[in-house]
Amino acid sequence: MSLELRPLTPHDFPSVDPLLTAAYVRSTSLLDDLVHYHQLQPDGWMLALRNEIPIGMGGALLYDTFARIGLMAVLPEMQHQGIGVAIMQHLLTWIANRGALPVFLDATPAGVPLYTKLGFTTDDTATAYIQSHSSTLVDASVIATKPLEPNELHEVMIYDAERSGARRTEALASYYQAFPDRTFIARDSRGMITGYIIAQAHRLGPWIADTPEIAESLLQQALHLSFSQPPMAIIPEYNQHAGLLLKRAGFVPERHWQFMRLGGMPDLHWRRWLYGYANLYVG
Repeated sequence: MSLELRPLTPHDFPSVDPLLTAAYVRSTSLLDDLVHYHQLQPDGWMLALRNEIPIGMGGALLYDTFARIGLMAVLPEMQHQGIGVAIMQHLLTWIANRGALPVFLDATPAGVPLYTKLGFTTDDTATAYIQSHSSTLVDASVIATKPLEPNELHEVMIYDAERSGARRTEALASYYQAFPDRTFIARDSRGMITGYIIAQAHRLGPWIADTPEIAESLLQQALHLSFSQPPMAIIPEYNQHAGLLLKRAGFVPERHWQFMRLGGMPDLHWRRWLYGYANLYVG
């Protein structure tokens, strides 16, 4: 039967959850993540079907200066049949029509050949660190950190845009709305924001800081919270301080992705401030 490609809608969510758990070899549902991501960019998702059965999907998120692609998935038994290429081509055309180049994504080792064929190049590596045991960090209390107040969110958005290179207003607002009591900021002696962290239920991020010492103070705040499972942070290899900090806090590396780019020029300096992705879709 021929391949059908169409936009993914909320009506499809229950039927694509088995696709996602199979593709990502997960025993738990990814439906909550998908609902959140889809709300951020409702028109940026494609679904592949054969015989009206979902067999592949993927989404794109547009920022003002670039786009990101994430949650690409194809049923394991349907891989290597051009389904992923077809989904990617539609997403890339949609992105190009909106002038959102360059495009970034984080690819599994298995996905790298597909993205390379489409013109992506590898600029860096991202690694997931998971806490295997608790470890006492050096006291960094000299750096003031505090819970974020609602009236300070706009400042965080400006700070984040200066460090990430894009306005991520809706994404940050959605994470703060979901975790208002798990968001912390650091300020310097002039009162300027120098870092922030959002501790999700089991992931540390988004997490950005100007220095390793500030990142450590924010991490200390976050690790005083409870988590639904051992906390994880996805960090760029370019920021070597992030890996060293997490190892001292009892985290161990678990999985790796290739940070890939289509269009534009290599520009990694902003990743030196990045201590934790929100996730692989938002960045």
